[in-house]
Amino acid sequence: MTPAATMHNLMNVIRSTFLLAAASWLLVTTSGFAQTLDEPDIVGIRVGFNGVYKLGCWTPVEVELVGNATPFTGQVTVTVSDSDGVPTTVVSPRPIGIEPGQSAKARLFVRVGQLNSTLQVRFVAQGKVITEKSYYLGLEYGSGTIPGGRLATDRIVLQFGPDLGMGDLIEKQESYEPTTHVAKIDQAADLLVSWYGYEGIDTILLNTSQPELYRPLLQNPLRLNALKEWVLQGGRLVVFCGAEGNELLSTGGPLAELIPGQYTETITLRQSRSLEVFCGAGQPVTPSRRLAAAVPRLTEVHGRVLVDAGSGDTSLPLVIRSRFGLGELLFIGLDFDRPPLRDWAARASFLKKALHWENDAIRTQAESAYGNEIGTDLISQLRSALDEKFVGVESVSFGLVTLLVVAYILLIGPGDYFFVKRILKRMELTWVTFPLMVLGVSGAAYWF
Repeated sequence: MTPAATMHNLMNVIRSTFLLAAASWLLVTTSGFAQTLDEPDIVGIRVGFNGVYKLGCWTPVEVELVGNATPFTGQVTVTVSDSDGVPTTVVSPRPIGIEPGQSAKARLFVRVGQLNSTLQVRFVAQGKVITEKSYYLGLEYGSGTIPGGRLATDRIVLQFGPDLGMGDLIEKQESYEPTTHVAKIDQAADLLVSWYGYEGIDTILLNTSQPELYRPLLQNPLRLNALKEWVLQGGRLVVFCGAEGNELLSTGGPLAELIPGQYTETITLRQSRSLEVFCGAGQPVTPSRRLAAAVPRLTEVHGRVLVDAGSGDTSLPLVIRSRFGLGELLFIGLDFDRPPLRDWAARASFLKKALHWENDAIRTQAESAYGNEIGTDLISQLRSALDEKFVGVESVSFGLVTLLVVAYILLIGPGDYFFVKRILKRMELTWVTFPLMVLGVSGAAYWF
């Protein structure tokens, strides 16, 4: 074969190889592009309550997906790092269906353990990952970035309903007080159906001056049950209700089971002196100290009445602090988002006193000043906690416990001896009587 023929054949081989490679690349690219068009897109994510959540605590995550050409049914998984930096994955409790051109949302709960970490979202169907997207936990929302969590020492307040002036209260905080963050939600659908999702929330405020916000709660009692269970587990719930008490607090109302008493009627509050005395305000609510504010009257009150605007033998409790399980329920029968209370110069001072933030700040300052030496005695802490009456939790006196222990020792010791010696007259039966006594006392302690 001549050199020219050899070169011609070589060029044909190179040309064929190039065309084959180009065709393969085009096939792979087209296939990948078509597959990308079929996959749903992860278009949004919300962590916490409007981006506010606490590190190391359960918090809600809502993931939004939009379908493309092919419908899918699958589950959403979220992977975050725990406090030790170990990735943990949470799977949505139920599958979601994604139709072409339609959006779908999945809500689940995660524990974000570290700042400046990565949160990875995956959509899994038929055992394989269909689409995924990663987010960086930074300072604020942005392209591929979502806000990081707050520190465990911070205070997070969740507010449902119109603004109560919490911004003014936060601005007046002292430097030694815990940093406070307020998250606001405006619709009942944003309230959770699982109580542990509120783990990172220190206080929940319910403002009722717009009763239409609370009507959907009657259709889905799971959200109210979650609030009740959260308080029972140690949460602090504050209910502000003035003029709308007849609809929201009466029997069958959305908040009837979240108040420390029985609603009877709505009356008009004519004087503000009791409010000013409570917070030590030098500024009256109105120049004449005369009001025309609608407030609810509660009877059969259980808890400590902090403000009573009644006269003579007639009681009108307006601020009531009550224990509810292991948590605290605070009822304030006033509308602080309506005039004249909205414009009261001492509104922030009243709220701080009612919310008990003064005592929290003093305790925080004392612990900081004395190097946490105050309150480190576990027995003192336990006794202090039990000094307050918990609903459904009874504290037993030390004397009674001692008496019962002595009686138990006498029963299984001398009592059992004399029973088998003098009555049964068969000492070997102690192998039967002794276990029966132990089981009987254990059962009585459990049931009673």
